[in-house]
Amino acid sequence: MSAPSYDTPYGSDQPAGHLRVFGGGDPAGPTDVGVVPPVPGGASADLPASLVRRSSPLSLLGASLLLLVGVALEGRGFTLITYRDLVGGAILVSLGLPFLALGVVPWGRRTVFDADGIHSSTFFSHADTAWPDSRAAFTVNVSRSGRSSWVATMEVPGRRGSIRLVAPRVSADSVQEALVRGEAEVDDLWAWALARGYARETVLQLQGEPDREGRQSDSVPVDYDLLRQDSLVFRAWPRECADVTGRLLLSLLFGGYGAYLVTHPYEQSFGRGRIFMGHGALTQAFGAACLLAALGLLVGAWSRARARLVASREGLTYFNGLWSKRLEWPRYRSSIFVTALRAQARTVATVHVIGADGGGLRVPGLRWRAKDERAVLRAALQAAETIWVWGTSRGVTVEDDGYDIDPREETQFRRVATARRLEYLMSQPGGLGWG
Repeated sequence: MSAPSYDTPYGSDQPAGHLRVFGGGDPAGPTDVGVVPPVPGGASADLPASLVRRSSPLSLLGASLLLLVGVALEGRGFTLITYRDLVGGAILVSLGLPFLALGVVPWGRRTVFDADGIHSSTFFSHADTAWPDSRAAFTVNVSRSGRSSWVATMEVPGRRGSIRLVAPRVSADSVQEALVRGEAEVDDLWAWALARGYARETVLQLQGEPDREGRQSDSVPVDYDLLRQDSLVFRAWPRECADVTGRLLLSLLFGGYGAYLVTHPYEQSFGRGRIFMGHGALTQAFGAACLLAALGLLVGAWSRARARLVASREGLTYFNGLWSKRLEWPRYRSSIFVTALRAQARTVATVHVIGADGGGLRVPGLRWRAKDERAVLRAALQAAETIWVWGTSRGVTVEDDGYDIDPREETQFRRVATARRLEYLMSQPGGLGWG
């Protein structure tokens, strides 16, 4: 499979990132650009009147196998019951029920996109909603599926909050790949809806040269306690203590197991443990590898805990206990921006900076995670605005309309997606809910 493109997650032909966070034109509300013109040559008539998305063939294959196991267990269980082995039969029947339930669910997932809206259903539930007023109303939620894979699903606004569509579901080996593929799926569905005339884009899309992406509204408050400080210091600890603690626990686990393997190379074990134990020098080699992994996790935890960014008149200095990096003050307001990711039914927002020399980094400690999307975006936007206002008030940078592309492709992709999402949220009644 070809590598995913990070340039235009919304299928637009405009340069990546050239989107204003808070829309354009009249700040009091969205600009209605009307229904997209008909496709030349009547091509829209060749498109299907409705689209149906179901579980992937691979998911259905796995569900079929689960159903077969469940039917086999149920059949054997009822056979035992007929022979008066009630206990054994009841156990097998009980074991078969989860297999049947897990096998049935993928077959019932179905989402229909048509002129009446979006209809998502399973064997046990059904949800209907009208087409949203913008592509940015769709959000892609990424969640873990198994040990090493991720699944991207779609959410759309409904009458009583967000509705998670049961299909399509896009699988990938990493969070970023799942996000890219999920956004691409939304792009295809939205382009089809526009071509059929089912949907209309009511959030202004920029044409030609961009304005200041990331330009904040006057309604965005700043943290005046930070503005009074001679320099700004942002530390990962304790805000990101969960990450540090997780690495420490894994380090102890790998270290303890590695030390045991090194000191007991000939001790036999049963079950899965025999794969690594009782092989002499080979067991000690496994133990040494575990000790090295533990050391790497320990160094990573220490580096994460020590990470900090100091913003002063001389520039931005990043240090994580192992190495340091210096950036010049950003040339443009758009170079201090927010990225957001919807993962595990929660929104994770972070603040990033691109220096005048083109280098980019995430600001340590400025990370928020919560179910309330607007709350975490408000906090992140306030932090980004505070950094910029601190710099302009000290004369170390000036207001400018330029735009720098982030050298980190994944961050740039999320930057564009977040900018479009913010623009949409600010066009809705109540905006982000600033008090």
